[in-house]
Amino acid sequence: MKRIPWWAVLAVTSLTAVAATAPGALHRSARDRAVAAWQQRELSAPNGGYDGALYQSALRARARMLAQHRAQTSAFKPTGANPAASPAPGQINWTEIGPGNVGGRINTIWIDPSNAQHLIVGAAGGGLWQSNDGGGSWSAVSEFPGSLAVGAIAQLPNGTLLAGTGDEFNEFQPGSGMLMSTDGGNTWSPVADTAPQSNNNFWSVILSIATNSSGVALASTWGGIARSTDGGNTWTQVWPVGSFNASDDVVFDPNNPNSAVADNENGGVVYSTDAGQTWTAGSGLPGTAGARTALSFDPSVAGSVYALVDNNNDSSPSGEVFHSTDGGKTWTLLAGTGAFVNAVSGTAVGALCDNSFSGSPVECQGGYDNVIDVLPHTSGTAPTIYVGGIDIFSSTDGGSTWTMSGEAYGNTHYLHADQHAFAWSTSSNAFYVGNDGGFYRQFASNWLAQNSGLAVTQFYAVAGHAGTTASSHLGSNGSPITPIVAGAQDNGTQLYTGYVSGAAPQPDSWQQIFGGDGGQTAVDPADGNFLYGEYTNLSLFYSSTGGTAQQYSTEPPDTANQNANFIAPMALVPNGSTAATQMLGGGASLWLGSNIQNANPTWTSLNGVTLPVSSSGNYISAIGVDPSSNNNLWVGYDNGQVWHTTNATAATPIWTQSGSGTLPDTSAHSLMVNSFWVQPGQPNTVYVTYAGFLSTDDDVFVSTDGGNTWTGIGAGLPPGPVYSLVTHPAYPQILYVGTLTGVYASLDGGQSWSASSQGPANISVNQLAWFDTSNPSQPVLLAATDGRGAWLGSPAYNPTPTLTSLTPNQLTLGASASLVTLDGNGFVGNSSVTLDGAPLADTYQSATQLQVTIPAATLAVSGTHTLVVSNPIPGGGISAGANLTVAYPPPTVSSL
Repeated sequence: MKRIPWWAVLAVTSLTAVAATAPGALHRSARDRAVAAWQQRELSAPNGGYDGALYQSALRARARMLAQHRAQTSAFKPTGANPAASPAPGQINWTEIGPGNVGGRINTIWIDPSNAQHLIVGAAGGGLWQSNDGGGSWSAVSEFPGSLAVGAIAQLPNGTLLAGTGDEFNEFQPGSGMLMSTDGGNTWSPVADTAPQSNNNFWSVILSIATNSSGVALASTWGGIARSTDGGNTWTQVWPVGSFNASDDVVFDPNNPNSAVADNENGGVVYSTDAGQTWTAGSGLPGTAGARTALSFDPSVAGSVYALVDNNNDSSPSGEVFHSTDGGKTWTLLAGTGAFVNAVSGTAVGALCDNSFSGSPVECQGGYDNVIDVLPHTSGTAPTIYVGGIDIFSSTDGGSTWTMSGEAYGNTHYLHADQHAFAWSTSSNAFYVGNDGGFYRQFASNWLAQNSGLAVTQFYAVAGHAGTTASSHLGSNGSPITPIVAGAQDNGTQLYTGYVSGAAPQPDSWQQIFGGDGGQTAVDPADGNFLYGEYTNLSLFYSSTGGTAQQYSTEPPDTANQNANFIAPMALVPNGSTAATQMLGGGASLWLGSNIQNANPTWTSLNGVTLPVSSSGNYISAIGVDPSSNNNLWVGYDNGQVWHTTNATAATPIWTQSGSGTLPDTSAHSLMVNSFWVQPGQPNTVYVTYAGFLSTDDDVFVSTDGGNTWTGIGAGLPPGPVYSLVTHPAYPQILYVGTLTGVYASLDGGQSWSASSQGPANISVNQLAWFDTSNPSQPVLLAATDGRGAWLGSPAYNPTPTLTSLTPNQLTLGASASLVTLDGNGFVGNSSVTLDGAPLADTYQSATQLQVTIPAATLAVSGTHTLVVSNPIPGGGISAGANLTVAYPPPTVSSL
């Protein structure tokens, strides 16, 4: 992905109706490597680096919480458990709303050799997806543990599939090592030998997997090349020896199982002649430090291998094709940068660069998207070769001449920008492409997006309000839409028009309203015609028609110099029942925009004389707005500092730092503030969440006295960043958080937390927001995920239980402990029972039946006892009591 000027984004959207959906791409230049580093900071360890073992500990902690959840909600609650003493799981009923027509970054494609209609793709953040109709429709592989970032798929001769996890590009996504499937990709299990370790991150990102006919597997990873000879169960590092060096690609010669070639991430390759046991550097390639090389063997000619090299390391011109006829030992230049003429501009800047926009800087990103494929051909004929960067070029004469056959910004052969995966089906003669826009198939000289059901869009943020409609935008039913707006990685800002109260979701009802990358979004709660969003680095736009947006002509001063985080915070200033006229934006300074309903707002700094004006590496990262007072504002920084003002509307606001010495802003490695939540109606109660893996495993803090003191409440969560927090509108002690590994709930203000396997599970949830609070007891959440699109979630609402009878209702004095069945209605897995007001362990049988054991001590004294059933919040309540009698046994006559 690459950043292009805002005017170029608008130019893209005005090319044609087809090109209007073509977002700008963001390049992997030095600046965007910094963007990736900023994202990686979200996952940094206390020492400032990334530690793959910490992510593994987060996954294990989640698994333990899920096991506890299953135990609490199963029919066999452990004897002795006291549900009243340990809060029950905060279950949320989730509904996926797509997008099912947008797609997202696809890193790898596998074609079933026994059934060409069976395809599996690996997404950058959305896991594995299968198609049984050649890409016509897709469904998620549900039994897929560990990281949902997939970088590679390969098949062993015995049919075993291997999937490599982790993604190092743009938004760093941690991996959980290698996964294995023995049933054609339906279920997967982790390969223990590849779990990332604390002492190195060799297995944190797997970029490529290759297999040969002898059953040997090779993997290119963050740390080098690893080899397996036992079906992928155990692995040995084979290159480099005694050190670490990333490798981005590895391939076997399909005509020689002993020949392999791999990228060395320095503009060159290493080759092996003994099936990957030992490696030697090849000669003849540019050798550009830090540069990536993509590789493909000619499937029809032994020893013939081609390389697409980022020869100028993300600078123009770059992207040359080299050829080796001796298995990668020696190389010759086949096509220099001048061979790749951009069909839009008419000039050449290399296969990995794009200069489609006149006057715009040339964008090169061979470190981000770099892929090559050589198609099978008959003996004596030249192969067809495809190379992909931002665009696609192809040659039908073995590389002598090249044509731009896939245009990211053109009209003739349009497909989405940023190519990552190529695959050719020999049985169906189909050529497939995976890029930032999803899955594409070539038909003649045109490209067709096949993303139906492929809900892998990576959303940074989402916003919407159930009671807010856009009168200027009518939906397919002829009524004003209820807009939901979400900002996506390299798929623009997307508008969902398919929400109808009580109706089924319409996952294909998404449309792009602004190109490039989407960031933070807002829907005016008083008027749905006014939509707001962010491109990147605080570049803001708006819509006054509930649809297509336009860039502000005047923007915050920090925007021009990109003095803001890649995804910078923005928020509307509450305006009661009237549409907002002001917004806040955070860069190096805190900016107040006024008159935001048109293209020329004015921007004023709210820093006063006390709020720091920051610089690169320490921008404003979060803004907290009190819904009841515009004076009460909170600001968080990349370095973890929190600042607060209670007079934001004054001519010179006074800011004070809050939590110094308590919050994680004075540690050896400070971690950025991710979000604030000011409790509605309780202005002194504020929550703050943090990025990274803190040494205390506490990324959530709360203050109930306006920031004078803070208490950590996140220790019960799995380690890792907490991106977002909201409180239940009817039960302020119920908290919901979006984290690196999913959504978690607390029913007791953060003292304990629970997980669920439903909905957006095991994936980064970047934002939670309330969509519908019209019934505060039964609200609806919005969730933005980093690879599984957007979701609506309704927290489970427990009924008030009814206790109708006991069986038996009388027990004998002096009897041993005895089983009693409670019959009624509205029982839940975490119902609790009391006996004369004291907790009594119960076993859940069904919604109409519980069982308890009456202790022998209770049966030692005659009398009447009362049993009561309680259900926890949300909802819940207490039943009427049912009486249990302990009586002397009836007399018996033994003789006359």
